[in-house]
Amino acid sequence: MYDNEVNGFLEEIMILDETCSNQNIVAIYKRYLSKYPSFKKYNFVIGTNDTSFTNFYLTGANKLNQNMFVDPKDNKGISIYHPYSKYQTLLYLSPELKNEVVTNANVFVDSNTMNALNKKSDQDNELLDFIVKNNIQINYLPYILEDYINPYRASKKEEKTFEKIRNFEIVSNIDKKHYLDTHNIQIDMTLLRNHGYNSLDQLLEDKKFFFSHFFEKKHAKEVICPRNTLFLENTTSYMFDIQHYLSDYNLIYGLVLNILMQKWVNISTYDKLEKIYLLMIKQGRVLKQILHLAYCYYENINGVNKFLTFDKTWDIDKILEKTKNITWDIFLYFKSRDFIGLQDQEGIKIDLSLPFFMTKDHKFYDSFAKDYDYKVVIINTDSSQKTQPYVSVTTPSETTIALDNIIEKIYNSNSHEISKKAKYHKIFKNPDKLHSYSILFKNKMESEAIKIFKN
Repeated sequence: MYDNEVNGFLEEIMILDETCSNQNIVAIYKRYLSKYPSFKKYNFVIGTNDTSFTNFYLTGANKLNQNMFVDPKDNKGISIYHPYSKYQTLLYLSPELKNEVVTNANVFVDSNTMNALNKKSDQDNELLDFIVKNNIQINYLPYILEDYINPYRASKKEEKTFEKIRNFEIVSNIDKKHYLDTHNIQIDMTLLRNHGYNSLDQLLEDKKFFFSHFFEKKHAKEVICPRNTLFLENTTSYMFDIQHYLSDYNLIYGLVLNILMQKWVNISTYDKLEKIYLLMIKQGRVLKQILHLAYCYYENINGVNKFLTFDKTWDIDKILEKTKNITWDIFLYFKSRDFIGLQDQEGIKIDLSLPFFMTKDHKFYDSFAKDYDYKVVIINTDSSQKTQPYVSVTTPSETTIALDNIIEKIYNSNSHEISKKAKYHKIFKNPDKLHSYSILFKNKMESEAIKIFKN
């Protein structure tokens, strides 16, 4: 994925104490930069608690993460996380070191927070105030994917869905100066017309058409996506295949079912994780965070049972429905988390676009996501390279280190079998085969679950 010298740099960075100064990190970076010419094609984003050489800790994006907002509709707390939430600030390293890095925040909204920005004239809304004042982008594609495009959803409530979309488009096209001066909402008609619409209703009809024909589009290039509905793909290309995209959902769904099936089997956690790991190998992808979820579930760590709230006495329909809902939580979180990239916004060069995840589902975050904050993201700036341009490295914790040791042992004990299964990785480079195999895997795990839980 990247050159050997990057591995050496990472090894030095990852062993540093969290109180380490940014000056030391910059010194290590400059040493590698002078020693290895190829090092110049990489930029690094590093989570730190030292504020020197960086201005990120002062930005609205970072403060968004540090605030707890309240939804005025139900008085429930709203949390907004980004992949570096554990750290006070970010250090951005590039060949031309910058004291000021231009960042923007893309806030991905899940279904339980869709009402949070619907402000009535007599209501205070601290979240809306903050978003308008700090020019924060709101992206509701996760909500649309889950509630409207989701092919596994039993029923759609189109009118309710698009009423929520209307509320968010009002925020996206709000006259910011007027709102900040008067605290009242009105549409910025100039902004709306600049994007090709003469009214909010016209924009909403365009959204309805776009999302109603979502699966008919083989590639994102064929349709200009409406603003703030960016695809969550971590690639240098705009090519987008929805079937390829959903193959990850199918894989996660099958794996979560397998985790459940093994919960009450009388074998060790190691043996259970070994079975899941080898299933992943056969499917061409190892999802370490899913292994982490299984490890915590079997060992009762991090309160994960509050998220995986299953009972083996439930009927099979309830188990499968619950699994689908949990899978969407995981799937959409994964996709939003990958959205780290370089973008230009309204003529301004953006050095770093950060994904934020807005949710009221604190059980999900605390038990699944909290242990996987990023320490480093490596950005390959070589425009000729064809692979994924961003690689993340998570911060080690007690549970991730324990899991790493288990995975290493599993790998060493099964190296011969794993090497035989390497052929699957070549198969899965074909998007059509990837999707087909993921459906077969999903159906197989569902069939096994039906047999087990019905008995």
